[in-house]
Amino acid sequence: MESLLEVLNKVHTPAAVVIRHGARYPGVDLENEMSIGLTETGMVDSRMVGENLKRFSSVRLFHSPALRCRQTAECIAEGLKSNNINVASIEQRSSLCAPYVKDQRVMEEVSKLGHDFISEWFNSNLNSEWIYNVKDSVKMIAGPVLKSLSEIEEGSLDIHISHDWDISLMWKELAGVDYRNVGWPGYLSGIVFTIENDCINCIPVTAPVFQ
Repeated sequence: MESLLEVLNKVHTPAAVVIRHGARYPGVDLENEMSIGLTETGMVDSRMVGENLKRFSSVRLFHSPALRCRQTAECIAEGLKSNNINVASIEQRSSLCAPYVKDQRVMEEVSKLGHDFISEWFNSNLNSEWIYNVKDSVKMIAGPVLKSLSEIEEGSLDIHISHDWDISLMWKELAGVDYRNVGWPGYLSGIVFTIENDCINCIPVTAPVFQ
């Protein structure tokens, strides 16, 4: 896979990308997950994403309700402004934070299985009353992303800041990339979407490499 900036700085516009948030502080327990913020490294790297983007005249930012995702959006926006790129909007979206979870009891499985939780989900081994199936889950995340993409103009970019589960899910279902082969999605890695001749291109990307 190529890195985030390598792909974004050469794709046709308009484009959209869903990325994992920047580097975060470790979690103490699942109950406080939403309030965990970025480390200083996470803030600096997120800002550098905005500083190193090219070819885009305007960017809209969308983030999950989690603090670390909002901070990632704000830091990218700072970098974009210093790069003389218009920040059209910053908006929170609940669809970027595990909309497929039906019942919080599924989090008990997450605590027990760790990253293997994703494998169990992909293999349809989890209680269907607790979590939506993989195909429906992809629609819940990618649907709003592609709808927004269809509405923006040439030269524009949408950046959606989400979580590692969502990235792993879209890698597998939309790009045929399994984390068990390539490794767990790193901070600021994700998937890029473009529309060309009414066809949707899905390009998985690794974390940005800064010059």
